Amino acid sequence: MFDNIMILRTANENSLIDIGLIAESLLFYDKVHLLLNRGTLHSLLNDLGAEGFDGLLDRPEIRVSFWNQNFGTVSNTNRGLRTHKFGVFEVGDNRKAKLKPAETIEQILERTVGKASTTRKRIRKIVSRMSFPRIDDTITPEQFVEGARSDLDDPSFLQNAIGIALTNLLPDVRLPQHWNFAVLRLNDGSFAVDTNLDFHALNLEYHRRVPPEHSSISPEYLLTFIFDAHAGTFFASRYLSELVHDPLCASVMKIKYLGLMRKRDKAIEEIDLFQDLHLGAKTIREAINTKERSLTDFFELLDSAEKFKGWLREKNPDEKLLKEYFDAVTRETWIDKLPSKSARWIITTGLAAAVESFYPTGAAMAAAQGVSLVDATLLDNILKGWRPNQFVNGPWSKFVGKE
Repeated sequence: MFDNIMILRTANENSLIDIGLIAESLLFYDKVHLLLNRGTLHSLLNDLGAEGFDGLLDRPEIRVSFWNQNFGTVSNTNRGLRTHKFGVFEVGDNRKAKLKPAETIEQILERTVGKASTTRKRIRKIVSRMSFPRIDDTITPEQFVEGARSDLDDPSFLQNAIGIALTNLLPDVRLPQHWNFAVLRLNDGSFAVDTNLDFHALNLEYHRRVPPEHSSISPEYLLTFIFDAHAGTFFASRYLSELVHDPLCASVMKIKYLGLMRKRDKAIEEIDLFQDLHLGAKTIREAINTKERSLTDFFELLDSAEKFKGWLREKNPDEKLLKEYFDAVTRETWIDKLPSKSARWIITTGLAAAVESFYPTGAAMAAAQGVSLVDATLLDNILKGWRPNQFVNGPWSKFVGKE
């Protein structure tokens, strides 16, 4: 039912990547693929620490790729004309233009967790658990960039995408009725923007919530979200996986690639509804993000979820999670058709009698006749076989604090 998911960037209120969402994905999906860059790796290390990050890498469900290539909008002013280009670039240092994977990881570790935790052994382990793909493995960077530029040739898409970006960035601001944002392609591959938006007024409102040192709204800043959405589509098609992107870029992607994002939206709705209906407490994501539970606590829960994940794996992907769960929990077995209390007693004492015939001590029969309700419930589970509510009503409920 839930196969593979790829997490690119989530950008919740506190960090670039949501630890609680990673945990929730690990429970529901067979494989979780983290696509990290410098920012998201720094965020994970900052939230988990070096040892916590090591523990995440050790999980068999996790795959990690590190993209050292960055995607952005480069702007230039020449004779009063402001022009822009989409570009693919890499971060180096003072000694060389490009860093090797181990050098990049070492640099990020030192800046995040300090030199004391940045041991050669840890660097080798992290590098061995990651892949380091590049755009060049599939297409040339110029082809990649041209794909993003071609998105700008659709005026309707461009206007809608910029509108969605502004709505996300300025939820309390109403845009002018006849605002416009158009792009003019130039011969050298760059483009100019024609717009009547008042960026000074927009930033007055934007900086009430976001400090200027973080970002300011400009044509190039808005265009970068379109480029990021294009990158997300590229990754989703490359890895043939559901994609988790930050809400703004995901909204832009929906305009252009509705079918691609619809599967992920459906999965989110089913997972959220399932947790709300059957647990009625905090979700796993909330329990971790509020620090009530740690990722180490969650790994213990995940280790006990093997049968639950196996049950999910076998379900029809066209059916809804709630229906499949209800059918599994309420499905009749032969023991359901027997008179309940007397059947439990007869079956239990019958089993004890069989043991008694081999070991005539009387202890087996005496124990059976003192069977408790808990014993009877346990016997039901043994006779009926495993059902998913055993995990949901047991370890999962305990994890999120539901009695």
